[in-house]
This record gives sequence, structure tokens and C-alpha cells, in this order.
Amino acid sequence: MELTVGKASFCDYHSIQEAVDALELRQTASTSDTKDTLFILEGVYEESVIIHNSNLHVCGLGQVEITRSRHARENNEQGEEIGTFGTPTVFLGGTDLFIENITICNTAGQGEEIGQAVALTAYCDRAVFQNCTFRAYQDTLFTGPLPPKPKERAKFGGAEIRHKHE
Repeated sequence: MELTVGKASFCDYHSIQEAVDALELRQTASTSDTKDTLFILEGVYEESVIIHNSNLHVCGLGQVEITRSRHARENNEQGEEIGTFGTPTVFLGGTDLFIENITICNTAGQGEEIGQAVALTAYCDRAVFQNCTFRAYQDTLFTGPLPPKPKERAKFGGAEIRHKHE
């Protein structure tokens, strides 16, 4: 399946996450291992994107930037700091991912009051990045797996980790 994301009226979706969610629902309902393609039209997309899909090609058409400003010292709904692993602008899970022509940014800045901030977490198998740029002030790219347990809390936080057994 091919979907297009962009601000134009002819696009299938206006947010990347909405398109990813639609593809994931289709993939869950299907027994096929066909590769899906998500075309993203030129523009700046201010959103967090969590991808658990497999066999996915994400292709930016023109200058595509996915940006967010999240940092480890931010508080969640319970008033607790979200921690480093809750900050990525883009989280990749799944298997066989091909990402091209995309810039991924975490613009949280730097300093003790900010803490760490991740642009991309790649907790996936067989991911290829072509003509991509990752920007952040620190911890620009994190690759899994996570250590066995955090030092100061019950869990790491962040996107759900889905283990696939093949």
C-alpha cells in the first residue's frame, strides 16, 4: 500500500503519525508481508512519530523535516520527568525499514534544566537511512536494546517496546 502525507487537500493524511497508524492497522489485519510506502511531501512536520511497522519505506519528497522539542527534564501527566527515552522525535521499531530524504530534529536545546534529548531512537532490525540528517544538541541517535533495568526508576519510559519473534 502507498500513502501520501502532506498539507495539500489531495493527500491521504496530514500528519505522519496518522498515516503510520493506518498502515499499522492494515498490517495487523493482513497476513501479507508486502512492503508499504509512505510518501511525505515537502514541509516541516512538528510531531512525534512512533513506528512499529515492518517492511516500510518512508520517503521524503523535497525538503522534509520532522521536528519536536522534548527533553528528559519535562514532566509527564503524573508530574514525573519523562527521562531520556521519552524524548525521541522519531522512534523506530519493527524490521526492514528504509528511510530516505528526511531530516529528524529534536530542538530542545542544552543545559542542566533540559537534560538529554534524542532525535531518533532506532530500536529495530535491518534499518537503512539514505540521505537523512539527524539533529539534536546531544544524544542525537540512540540504538537499542535498552540495558536490563534503569538505575533510578521502575522502567525506562518512552515508546512501547514490541518484541517480535521470528
